[in-house]
Amino acid sequence: MILAVVFFIVIPMLKAFWAFITREPEPPKDLTDLQREISVEEFNDPENAGRKKWEGEFPRFFAIETRGGGVRFYRPEDMVKEVRAAIMDGSHPAHANAHTRWKDAEGKWHQTTQSVAEFARSAFKLNVLYRPSWSHAMAGLKWGMLIGICLKLLDTAASLAVVAPGAALCFLIAIGVCFIPRVGVVGVIVATVVMRQFYQGNFIMIAFVSALTGAVLGCLPGMTLGGLIGWARRSRLPLAPDAEPEGGALALKTILLPFAGGAAVIALYLLVFNPWAMAQLSE
Repeated sequence: MILAVVFFIVIPMLKAFWAFITREPEPPKDLTDLQREISVEEFNDPENAGRKKWEGEFPRFFAIETRGGGVRFYRPEDMVKEVRAAIMDGSHPAHANAHTRWKDAEGKWHQTTQSVAEFARSAFKLNVLYRPSWSHAMAGLKWGMLIGICLKLLDTAASLAVVAPGAALCFLIAIGVCFIPRVGVVGVIVATVVMRQFYQGNFIMIAFVSALTGAVLGCLPGMTLGGLIGWARRSRLPLAPDAEPEGGALALKTILLPFAGGAAVIALYLLVFNPWAMAQLSE
């Protein structure tokens, strides 16, 4: 078992980590030969040279209409920073169209179009310009889920260590392997086979239930904390020049209801689910 874990999990993890830290960064693409802005009519023309040049250089890019009647191009790595600056200086009104263009595996181009205010939901630093309180609450929900998952996985590993230290080690290593490209699937298969063979446990089911439990327990407390931060900072955060009020009952939606829901879920877990699970394991 130890040899299997070392050969199929530990060694690939070390190789992947070494490849990650020694990889050569890709040089940034030169934008000097590309038109950064064209007219709306030119953008709507599939044969326009400026648009085709961007399609030849980037498999995915953004094109956002400006107040002056043009369309400005952005590559993904620069989009958030540059679009935020353009929104703040009034170049991109909230009602202007924001186009996202991408090429699929077959080489066919697709496009989605939203208003700038709706497009801003795709990134926290943009969304906060229009919805400061709500964007903080949503960010808190996501971080709460992530932290809850990590803590619950560690809690599960600690519980396994009490009865089977080898299973706990295998569980932790397999969780780490899941984040390594091209190695994760093999690692999960090996961990599942090892745990089923030597410890009569199902790694996939244990990890799934633990992650789901952690996400449920962590999301609403995280949203509550994020809502509190957003509520406290809302008057000091910069807003888009044409941002509209977020609406009423913000404290209720982003703080009070998540707090009440999170408290109810945690109480249900501690007083009902956890005792039932411990009783099932002791049988």
